Amino acid sequence: MNEIRIPLWLRVTDVILGIFAIIAGVLVLIYPVFSLELSILIIAVGLMVLGIARILRGIFSRVLSNVKRAFSIFVGFILLVAALFTILNPSFSILLLFWILAAALMILGLVRIFIGALAKAYPRNLKYTLVVLGTITLLLALMVFVLPITIGWSVIYLLSVGLITAGIGRIILGLFGFK
Repeated sequence: MNEIRIPLWLRVTDVILGIFAIIAGVLVLIYPVFSLELSILIIAVGLMVLGIARILRGIFSRVLSNVKRAFSIFVGFILLVAALFTILNPSFSILLLFWILAAALMILGLVRIFIGALAKAYPRNLKYTLVVLGTITLLLALMVFVLPITIGWSVIYLLSVGLITAGIGRIILGLFGFK
């Protein structure tokens, strides 16, 4: 298999930003005394970090095709805009903020599934791991839309776990460093 490695500095950035995303998700799970608004803001910061990581990978990874680079930048931009909108407009209803965060996590889960399913240069175990993590992230985000009565703390917990799985995926990509 002809594997193409991402530059070390970009891989380290992926790992660091993945760790920040995991920390944001874990903080919300550990400290349930946070208000709903603060919990949402912490999750939004985690999504913002993941969006920045995706944008950096799209801009600086020279081993990706132009289409993959553009797609990575586009998805990162969507994550970044959703997170910034949430951070800058905390007065909006909690329900709208949940839906914005859930939609961003849903996009991230779908991207992770497609990367795992379609990447030819990745080892098989890495591809399976990415598909599983993406599926978990996607399902947790979809629960916000399917079960609207769960809005509240249970959604915060679900979004936190989704953010943690997305952070784990970012760390795995950084550690393995494939395109």
